[in-house]
Amino acid sequence: LQPTGILVLTVPVGPDVVAWNLHRRYGIKRLPRLLKGWKVVSRVGWQEDRLRSPAPFYRTYEPVFVLSDLTEDAPEELASRGENKKDSSIREEARGHEEL
Repeated sequence: LQPTGILVLTVPVGPDVVAWNLHRRYGIKRLPRLLKGWKVVSRVGWQEDRLRSPAPFYRTYEPVFVLSDLTEDAPEELASRGENKKDSSIREEARGHEEL
């Protein structure tokens, strides 16, 4: 990733689960760990309630995360947006769920 670059990431989001040999879903425990070290610039298709809503493992919900590296200076227009308040609330809640 270039110093001023962005990463566009999409992963299955919902209650944490590992569907062996198929995929893993990122929820309250795994999503903050995956995003650690990245600044969430934007999210497309994000629905907060889907993070906790029960769903069969074979149904996926995959919002798009636009990320920039926390260790590098982001482009001015991206840096001015800051981190979404929902992202920090997810991280706060995850601190209470450290075990996988």
